[in-house]
Amino acid sequence: MQITLDRNLCSCRDHFCVSCFASHLVRNDFLKASCWLGSATPERPELIFKIHDRSQSVKTLVVKQENLLSALVSWMELWEQQAGPVI
Repeated sequence: MQITLDRNLCSCRDHFCVSCFASHLVRNDFLKASCWLGSATPERPELIFKIHDRSQSVKTLVVKQENLLSALVSWMELWEQQAGPVI
């Protein structure tokens, strides 16, 4: 499943965004998130997030069973690990 979020639609700052993301991930209800833009259901078992950030960048985050705990702790840190060094 692919989920598109836009952080510009929400007033949550980084710390609260991390906990808000985790709570929606646990409940599987991103449709109710104030930053939700849309969802698609490709035939893939992982969750693919396209997150439009306040810096005007689009971050891609892949959440699988293997990294679910990391996503619950901090989607931002998990994204940094997946993205590698940003130059």
